[in-house]
Amino acid sequence: MTERPVNPAGAVRAPLRLVSAGGGGLSLFSAFGWVLYTTVIVAAFLSLFLLRGAADEAAFEIRRVEQQIEVEMERRHRLQLRKTRLEEPGKIIAVAERMLGMVLPDDVIPVTLPAAAAEPGAPGEAAAPGEAAAPAAPGAPAAPEAPAAAPEAGADR
Repeated sequence: MTERPVNPAGAVRAPLRLVSAGGGGLSLFSAFGWVLYTTVIVAAFLSLFLLRGAADEAAFEIRRVEQQIEVEMERRHRLQLRKTRLEEPGKIIAVAERMLGMVLPDDVIPVTLPAAAAEPGAPGEAAAPGEAAAPAAPGAPAAPEAPAAAPEAGADR
């Protein structure tokens, strides 16, 4: 081990002192900095509370709209059921008899079309070449006749 050197010639050391970075004491700049820092922190907390309040208000509005959607969906379902019931033929006949005074005739004659009339060439449709046109309905204008096809130039040879 080494020995500590002895203070030569009995020199007196200066007492220790505290050195501060600010030059000592509270300056105007450091006080303003703390006030500014505190103000920014308080403003940040207040803005968080305000944003939370706005988010809660939006959540309440969303919930209110969702409840209104549920009510309207139930109403739509009820109206759809009512529509289905009102479209039943028995219900239509009952309403027609009760509200409009209509009655079903006693002598109902069912009308069916022959199979040939149900195919192309039915009234109002042009007949295919080589077929006779079906008669038009009474009072309807007659369909124009198609011109006869001209023979092809190379068909005679």
